[in-house]
Amino acid sequence: MEVNNDAVDALIAKLLGMKGGSRIPPLPPSTPPANGGGMEARIAVLEAHVEHIRGDLAKLSGVPVEIGGLKTDLAVLQNRVDHLPSKGFVATSAIGTVTALTAILILLAKLHILS
Repeated sequence: MEVNNDAVDALIAKLLGMKGGSRIPPLPPSTPPANGGGMEARIAVLEAHVEHIRGDLAKLSGVPVEIGGLKTDLAVLQNRVDHLPSKGFVATSAIGTVTALTAILILLAKLHILS
């Protein structure tokens, strides 16, 4: 199937609000980035900083540390912490246990088993 470029250009021009079926003008040349470019140099500096961070972490822990592994370890730790019992649960359980033991001891004392 052969495509009629003029028809395609006319349709695109109509969609873009241009008048007539003239060719779509090319995009203006890109301007240099406002920050002056130098992406490679900035990436090299960031990589050096990451190496320093890894070195510092290795010194603190005594073993080499991988940043990706650290994220995974923190996620596992957070999951474990999320499943720990709350202070309220621990207090309620302790009070319930003491109450149950007290009730059993009173019952045994009334039945003269402890005397």
